[in-house]
Amino acid sequence: MGEEFIMNRRTLLAGTAFAALAPIISVADTQLSPAAAQTLPKQKPTVLITGTSSGIGKAAAIAFAKAGWFTLATMRDVSGRNLGTALELTEIAKAEALALRVIEIDVTNAASVGAGVAEAETLANGRFDLLVNNAGIYVPLPAELMTPEALQISLDTNVLGYQRMARAIAPYMRARGDGLVLNISSGAGRVVFPLLGGYCATKHAVEALSDSWRYELAPFGVDVCVLQPDDTRTQLFDNARRYVQDMLAKLPAADERRRSDYQRHLSLLKTALEVEDDAAEPAVVAAAILKLAQTPKGQRPARTRLGGQLPVAINDAVAQAQQKILKNSPFADWMTVKL
Repeated sequence: MGEEFIMNRRTLLAGTAFAALAPIISVADTQLSPAAAQTLPKQKPTVLITGTSSGIGKAAAIAFAKAGWFTLATMRDVSGRNLGTALELTEIAKAEALALRVIEIDVTNAASVGAGVAEAETLANGRFDLLVNNAGIYVPLPAELMTPEALQISLDTNVLGYQRMARAIAPYMRARGDGLVLNISSGAGRVVFPLLGGYCATKHAVEALSDSWRYELAPFGVDVCVLQPDDTRTQLFDNARRYVQDMLAKLPAADERRRSDYQRHLSLLKTALEVEDDAAEPAVVAAAILKLAQTPKGQRPARTRLGGQLPVAINDAVAQAQQKILKNSPFADWMTVKL
């Protein structure tokens, strides 16, 4: 249950170009026929990935499908803002004969999660081998300028979204005595940066919940792992600029003095809103996710760090402390997943 450090970002880049989009495609084309729904899951392991409209999620959906998995690529607003990506993924699946289907799930909405998982259950015949909790948002702001309502938006996606999905999928895995929940975190789940308090809080919560889920699901034979990527070239930063502008615009008049006092802090936001020059490509992270999924149960590290090694020391120290606390407790056998 130790730490693994993966290097060689560029060598893992995917090399296959996307197929051209057809002029008109119905979103209904993303559904399997009843016959296919009954056969595909029996032949292939099934993965459900959240946040596949772009970045890591999209790259992971393509990588898993190409690796022979029955892939359920979920995203919100399939018939609106994300229609283009939904159609693109569908066309890739058609062109390359991949077992990939698009399902609408908004992880911030319990009803959407319920409906989406019900649809996924039908398509997958109730089999879920892997859940990748990936959907997330990034909103850098001085903590005092982040209203409770603004912080709630981040918590609802980055923490409660993971919780909703894990609660929805875990019963299927427990029933089979097998499965993997993989939560995407980051180095911000181990260290704290100025102006990123809200985001770091959500990732620290993901780290804590992941440990709890891992211990509690271990007796059922279900594994839980965390992946901590470094900066990745995704739309996360573009979306962050929009979120920051929107939240600053919505500050109540009573907070105008706060905003004035924090002008120097706000001027430094530019750094937090830019992607590093050496940021990884989404395909690198997708390859790491696939590698973890293909690693035999019982051999997967609790945490895998991609990028800078600063959080590795923290991961190791926390793991040692947890081991000391639990090894002589009633939960000692929960430290290892049941094979």
